[in-house]
Order: sequence, then C-alpha cells, then structure tokens
Amino acid sequence: MQSNSSKILFNLFLKTDYRDKEKTAYKKLTGIFISYLFANSFIGWSNYMRFDEYSFVVLAFSINIFFITFVSLTEYADLFFSKRQMDIFTSLPLKDTEIFKAKLKSATAYISFFCISLIIPQSVFVYLYSHDILRTLMFAVLCFAFTLSILYLILLVQTFVILISKKQSGYLQYILQFCFIFFIVYTSSLSSKAGLENKRSIRDYDIIQYLPQNLYYLGMDSYVYFALSILISFLIFLLFYYILKSNYSVIYKFLTVTDKPKKSRSNFSLTSLNNFISSRLLKNNIERASYDLMKYQFINSRSLKVKYIPTLFLPIIFAVIAVTTNTPGFLTLKSAAFSNITQVVAILGPTITMMIIMSSRLMISSTKISDENSAGTDWLYKSMPVKENVWIFNGVNKFIYINLIIPMLLMVFFILLVRLDIKTIGLNMFFIISCLIFINSLFSLFDKTFPFTLESSKFNSTSKFLEVLLTMVLGVVIFVGQIFIFQNVIFVITAIAVMLVVSFMINRN
Repeated sequence: MQSNSSKILFNLFLKTDYRDKEKTAYKKLTGIFISYLFANSFIGWSNYMRFDEYSFVVLAFSINIFFITFVSLTEYADLFFSKRQMDIFTSLPLKDTEIFKAKLKSATAYISFFCISLIIPQSVFVYLYSHDILRTLMFAVLCFAFTLSILYLILLVQTFVILISKKQSGYLQYILQFCFIFFIVYTSSLSSKAGLENKRSIRDYDIIQYLPQNLYYLGMDSYVYFALSILISFLIFLLFYYILKSNYSVIYKFLTVTDKPKKSRSNFSLTSLNNFISSRLLKNNIERASYDLMKYQFINSRSLKVKYIPTLFLPIIFAVIAVTTNTPGFLTLKSAAFSNITQVVAILGPTITMMIIMSSRLMISSTKISDENSAGTDWLYKSMPVKENVWIFNGVNKFIYINLIIPMLLMVFFILLVRLDIKTIGLNMFFIISCLIFINSLFSLFDKTFPFTLESSKFNSTSKFLEVLLTMVLGVVIFVGQIFIFQNVIFVITAIAVMLVVSFMINRN
C-alpha cells in the first residue's frame, strides 16, 4: 500500500510540477530539451576541436556541474519542500516518508531531464575520439553519476547548514554558492588558458590531478575505477537520502515559515536617498507603488534573496578571476580573428560581458515568478484602475537597476581598475548597460506577464532558461558589433545614445 501511495504521489507531483494553464507543457519541455541539446552541442564541438579526449571529458564534467547546479541550487526548497503541495498532503492520512520519497523521485526526474540533454551531445564527441561504443557508454554513465553526486553533495552541505544554524543559514548558503561558482569558473577558465597557450591538453596543470573529475575519467578505462566511482556516487546519494529523510519535517517547517516584515531603521542618508529616488527617478504613483512592491518583496522574502544574490555575484566572481589570473582574452579581447581591426578602446573579454548580460537578464525575468506565500495575485493587477501597465513594469525594473544591477556594475568597475584604465572600463560599462536596457526593452514588447504572478513551480523556473539562451545569442551579436563599434570613440557614444533613445521610446508605450 505504501509503495502504491508513493507511486501515485510521484505521478501527481510530476503533473503539478510541469502543468501549464495556457499551453501544452510537454511542447515547451521539448523545446527546452532541444535548446539544451543545441547549446551543449556547440560547446562540445568547440572543446572537441581544441582539446584531446582527457581535456574534453574533464571539461564536460565541469560544464555539467555548472549547468545542473545553476538550475537546481536556488530551487532547493521547491525541489523537495513545495509549500503549496505539502500543505495539502500533510492534512491527508499520509506518512512523511511517503511524501518525501515521492518528492525525491520527482526532483531526481527533474534533474535527470537536464543531465540527459547535456550528456547526449557530449557522448557523441567522446565516441568520435576513440570510436569505442563501450567507452562511450561508460562515459555517459560516469558523467551522469558524477553530476548527480556532486549536486547531492552540495545539497547535503546545504541541508547541514540549515540544521546547524537556522538563523544564519541564508548567509552560509550564499557563501557555499559563491565558493562553488568560483571553483567551477576557475576550473573552466583552465580551458581558456590552455587555448591561449596553444595546448591540446589541460593535463599539464597540476591542480587537475586533485580534482574529482580526474577520478571519474579513470573509470572509462578501468573497471575498478568505474566501480569505485559508481560506489562513491551511490554512497553520497544514500547519505543525502537518509539525512534529508530523518530531518524532512524539521527542514520543511523552517523553509516554509513566512519571514516577518523587517522594520526599517531611521537613517538620514538612507531616507534622503529614498526620497531622491521617489521624487526624481520614479515618474508617477504607479511606478512608486510597483517599485515599493519589489522592494518589500525582496526585503521580506528569503526565497527571492537566495535566487537573486548568487546571480548578482556571478559577474563579480568572473571579474575577480580575470584580474587575479590576468589571462589575455579573459580580461580583454585578444583574438587573431580580429587582428586586422584596430580598436581605439580595449574591449572587455566576452566572458565578463556575457556574464553581466546574463546575470542582469535573469534578475529581471525572476521578478515574474511569485513567492510561494503570495501566489495567485494576477487578479489584483487586472482589477486595478490602471490604463497603462507599462508603469508597473517600469517601477519593478527600476528597482532591479538601481539597487542590484548598478551596484554590481560599480563593483565590477572597481575590481577591473586594478588592471585597466578608467577610460576603457567606463566606455565598456556604459556600452554594456545601454545594451542591457535595450535588450530588456525588446523583451518587454513580448512579455506582458505581471510581476510575481507566475507560479513558483519547476516548470516556470525551467522555462526561463530558454530566455537565457536567447539572451546569450543576443549577447554574442552585441559583442561582435562591439568589436567594430569600438574602433572609434564617436561610434561608441553614438551607439550608446541610439540604444538608450530606442529603449526610451519602447518603454513609453
């Protein structure tokens, strides 16, 4: 009876996780799957053309960790502790263990969906190296096991953090996420360094032999290492399973408690700044109301902070690595393909530019997804006597720009000052922020979803990654255009002015 209940719950969780009220969810999921296949095929092809098999496999492991963790780490609560679902099922005569097992299966299915879409193109390239079907199948199994074991190891640490220090768990989660992102970014940067040094292998770097990726690679040629790798992955999963199972109700109560609104402390400088923003930067009462809505949601929602803060620090981490390593092509553009083009102003490396654009766009798109404690608010917007909804979107977006994006750009600016001159950084930053405003304005023409109205489900969290892929494509187009625009300072200033004027005209309508 228990297994039957668990199976029914699992099927129900899958249906509720991926339901879509407006369109067929499976069509969208198919689109996401194909997009991931396409994106990872491009990355895999690039690594296949530049590196040997060892380097390709190690980098494939690292790329998969980044993608899967980027999807899953900020969705920890929704993966295992969906409040809306738990409130219903805890009132039924069901054991916590049955609910937990069904949620764990649902979460694993969700993560496996992404893993498979990443591993398929990588397996094709691994086969092209050796033309050995058995080694290719062993790679696929090891890659799947490695990705899930690292993810569950990170989630295990996150679980311990919550259990040990509930009040400070938010800060410790941020530190954990920053350390992990820094590690993955640094590992991936080895490929850029090897490429610039015309190396076909990253095995020459001493740090590689100490990475867990190296152990799993050995499993492709040794049944002993293969069995050892699978055993390690299985033990990590079992440890995570029993720790989470034993403390499921405790963690659920902590994660789903609504945060108490924080009382604002009187501060003259802060009050003056708020007054300046309200009177000078916000045009009317509708903008002010939506700006305040975003402000109080951000202050009082733990889930929003967990989603926003790691994303906010992505460009900063990349900037720190670029400055500390001072790798040509990572900090500023160095490419033989554009050696005949003379730039008056140096261009920031494409990695930093893309991270700024992607991070900023993610923060804007995340405003559409509601907190679990405030779902079903779409009717409020529709009942308001507001003729021009553009002011609602403008107010929310201005909060993101003023309080998150601009401070992030300033931090990147000061970090880059260690290596670059103020003119180079200034022109690049003004160009990037004008591009951000322009891209967000283009998206606003098609996306009319009100802030905090999309349900906080796996499906809606997954859908935004299609937007990330589109943003990356636009970022590549902008970066290529930047190579030609930065031949002349007048071209730069003109491009900035044109994008800002066009954005202004779009946002007025």
